[in-house]
Amino acid sequence: MKQYPKELKESIITRMLPPNNVSVPELVRETGISKDTLYAWRTKARKGKPPVESNIHGELSSEEKFNIVLETAILNETEHSKYCRRR
Repeated sequence: MKQYPKELKESIITRMLPPNNVSVPELVRETGISKDTLYAWRTKARKGKPPVESNIHGELSSEEKFNIVLETAILNETEHSKYCRRR
């Protein structure tokens, strides 16, 4: 199994996540890293994010709402439903 420098991996993961949302196929062409590796990194990074927490009154701030919109913009209907149930 090939090892990638931590800095490279982190920079690619950052590009895959909001607000950048660079597609995996585009990163495969650009970096030569396998799609399976990139999808695994993205999935692990998404699961590692803490859930969105509301303020003391149970309401979300404008920034939190915007981040949710960015995060869910690329999801299909099924993934969006799962996201909403998790949150």
